Amino acid sequence: MSLKAKNIFVFVHKRKIIDGVSVELERGNLIGLIGPNGAGKSTLLKTLAGVQNRATGEILINGKLAEQLSAEARARTVAYLPQSRRTEWQLPARTLVMLGRFPHRQAFKAPSAACEAAVDRALSAVNATEFSKRSVTTLSQGESARVFLARALAVEAPFLLVDEPTADMDPYHQIHVMEILKNVAKSGVGVLVVLHDLTLAARFMDKLLLMKQGQIVDSGAPKEILTAGNLERVYRISALNGKEGDRAYIIPWSRV
Repeated sequence: MSLKAKNIFVFVHKRKIIDGVSVELERGNLIGLIGPNGAGKSTLLKTLAGVQNRATGEILINGKLAEQLSAEARARTVAYLPQSRRTEWQLPARTLVMLGRFPHRQAFKAPSAACEAAVDRALSAVNATEFSKRSVTTLSQGESARVFLARALAVEAPFLLVDEPTADMDPYHQIHVMEILKNVAKSGVGVLVVLHDLTLAARFMDKLLLMKQGQIVDSGAPKEILTAGNLERVYRISALNGKEGDRAYIIPWSRV
């Protein structure tokens, strides 16, 4: 099973945002989508999720054109966590997470036992069970971010698209979220993550896609992508590199 984009072009207000991108996400892989601000990362994720229209190109889900699937089938197959994760609704956190089960539920019927169990698993995975009854409007930004991640996890889709999941989180929960996504990928889910933290990208990702000006300019294992040449050419920075055991780390150090 795979999620593919072939030769995707996206224009927003007549400005080219995605310029002929082709990507493939297979189940069991944790892939990081990195690049500077304005590179097109979030727009590409939205396009794959079906919430951003494309001008040309194809999106294939398990070999079928995305347009050939019903909205419910697509929502069951591809879960999406957007960059904007705020709500003004006075909903308990558990109710918000249950919204992730919408593609699996029958209209006007109470959640099934399977849906309740999926929500329990998602809340537990992000350490949010303790405040599942609290209104999401009373949560801190970091707590709220974890609840929205739980909503995406509750879909239990074979593909998961996540836009900056560690934003607004303290270091403990940043590491925890990356461990969650790593475990989700190991369970057989294809996970594509937009990241700005290069240390987390180097440490956790199986593969990186490097974007600049709407194009993927390089792809491969983190050690192949986070080179001095790429960092200078794409990010205009230099960095310090090292290893702790078998894990690499990278620290952005100066502008170039």
